[in-house]
Amino acid sequence: MKAVKCLFLVILVFLIYSCNDNKPKSKQTISYKKIDEPNPKKAISDLVVKFPQLIDDKNVKDREFKLIRTVIAAKTKVQIQLYSQDKYNRYRSVKKPNQIIVFINKNNKCVAIPFFDNMWRGYWQFTNEKSVYNVNQPSRTFEKEYNYAISLLEEGSKFEKENIAINVTMELFESVLHLQPINDSNRNLEICKKGYGVTDVPIENEDSVKVRFEKNYKDIKKDLKNYSFGYYYDSNSYRIYGINYDYKEQKFKFKVYRQDCGVKPIQPIYM
Repeated sequence: MKAVKCLFLVILVFLIYSCNDNKPKSKQTISYKKIDEPNPKKAISDLVVKFPQLIDDKNVKDREFKLIRTVIAAKTKVQIQLYSQDKYNRYRSVKKPNQIIVFINKNNKCVAIPFFDNMWRGYWQFTNEKSVYNVNQPSRTFEKEYNYAISLLEEGSKFEKENIAINVTMELFESVLHLQPINDSNRNLEICKKGYGVTDVPIENEDSVKVRFEKNYKDIKKDLKNYSFGYYYDSNSYRIYGINYDYKEQKFKFKVYRQDCGVKPIQPIYM
């Protein structure tokens, strides 16, 4: 009889452990497996905390950043995402729209940087004009933010890091932002002479604007061959980027030119 009882206990213990093994895994275990997955939404929300200027003067609806485009760099497998507060065209529905770039490397490391509107001159450090510094201007600059983001994506040897930096930058400015390269072999250089009147920046003096455009054109024509990446024109933001990579310091150096000017809004005429 004792032998039967012992056998029964052994079978009962075996059944209990078998049932526990067949139970569905807890939510905690499942969420643990997803920790390494990229989270662009969190990267964006963290960036807004760091740069509250991204949503300044905007209502709840206009604060939203919508995914516009995703490109995966073929050579490095880095994913680049463009988010914007408007439809990403010149017929803007949002006043002073800002954008965000999100990078995700092959190990799912996710980092975001702001692409502010031209109102934030301190961030862009526009060439040939004084930056406007006040309590609302971001304390960081585009060049610093960009180099910091790229450094977080880089892995491996010095050559591999340079490859990631250069490949990602080319994909960003050409495939994601759809910028137009400027060179002296065609008429693209004439773009530097053009200016566009916008009503979402302070009104500017016409003579000072003309001087700025002339300086921009002369600078770009002179330095066109001295920049490793050359110059690119952004027709959506009316900016020109001069991009150079310093192989010794392993970082990018930018010259950014503003090709818009503040004008009075056109007033409707009532008959």
